[in-house]
Amino acid sequence: MATITIGRVLDASTDSVSTKELNQLVPVAFDHMDFTYSGSDIVGVVYKQGGAGGTVVATLTLTYSSPGVLSSVTRS
Repeated sequence: MATITIGRVLDASTDSVSTKELNQLVPVAFDHMDFTYSGSDIVGVVYKQGGAGGTVVATLTLTYSSPGVLSSVTRS
């Protein structure tokens, strides 16, 4: 684990902090999201790269057991 001394300026050539990428629902770059609703619940999210008319990179489908109670999320 890195030790950081308060008041000291970090230097990229000598200081480092380990990071770990955790599991992500959408592990690719995107710059636009379209949402689909059923009532007030979001039931779909389409992720795109290249703006509103760009290429779809992932889709999430959200399922509810009752209104407002999310039960599952599926990526395709």
